[in-house]
Amino acid sequence: MARVHDKTASGGSSGGGGGADGGGGGSDRSLPAIEVKTATNTVLLRICCDKHNGLLTKLFTELEKHHYLSITNLTVIPFSSFALEVTIVAQMEDGFNRNVNDFVTSLRSALRSP
Repeated sequence: MARVHDKTASGGSSGGGGGADGGGGGSDRSLPAIEVKTATNTVLLRICCDKHNGLLTKLFTELEKHHYLSITNLTVIPFSSFALEVTIVAQMEDGFNRNVNDFVTSLRSALRSP
């Protein structure tokens, strides 16, 4: 089972290297926070991110079009007035890139752009 627990962004709590966080944004919140777990052909994805219009559409597009994932279950819970907690279970399709670090970087980039 592969697992990436990624709570880094600007000011995250990871001890080193922090990933592909190109400096983005000027916000002192560390969102989006992304956690990915994989087992066989299933992906569990948990995202806590800023709430904004078009967020779920952008997320669906990114997952299904660019990462070859078919969503089987989705839960969205408001977390305070500014954030959403999104939990997704998806099946990997042929062509899925199993490099979860690249996957997380790509998701973060898509969710940060307005």
